[in-house]
Amino acid sequence: KKAGFEQVKVLSLNLKGIERENRFSLNLDMIKRALFGVFYGDILMLLVNQCRPYEINRGDSEKMRQKWIDKLSADLRNGSHLSIHAMKENFRRISADFASISRSDTKKKRVGIVGELYTKYCHLGNWNIIDFLEKQGCETHTNGLSWYALYYIDSHLSDTNKPEAQAYKIAKKFFASI
Repeated sequence: KKAGFEQVKVLSLNLKGIERENRFSLNLDMIKRALFGVFYGDILMLLVNQCRPYEINRGDSEKMRQKWIDKLSADLRNGSHLSIHAMKENFRRISADFASISRSDTKKKRVGIVGELYTKYCHLGNWNIIDFLEKQGCETHTNGLSWYALYYIDSHLSDTNKPEAQAYKIAKKFFASI
């Protein structure tokens, strides 16, 4: 509004009550699917980053990622197999599939990608740094988004009142268990 674009709608997803008139409503099913998506995204990112620099047959890691994105996307769309047990079973299957990719035993320098979320996870925000580093002969590591959630929860525990602190502790235990 201050910039003269009051006609432009802003979709707001926040817990602070900002832009109340344009708030995006969430329900429990949406939150559940989003959480499953975060955990699945984390494991796929971690495994691709661990396998791709070493794969003998270029493209195997991306093919494997796409196979699992297709399967998991269908489950998320349909709301099927959305239990912790099913997710952990999928973690085992995903890990086994990635372990089957033929890799060289060459040691590569491991580089951690850190920074704010946009810098770590967005190719535009980090100028394709993972691709660049892999072309330089490196393996990259980026913590998953669920790890960021754990950090956020843990860093806010001391700044909360009693009921909110209990909710943070429950969320922290849940994230850590997965």
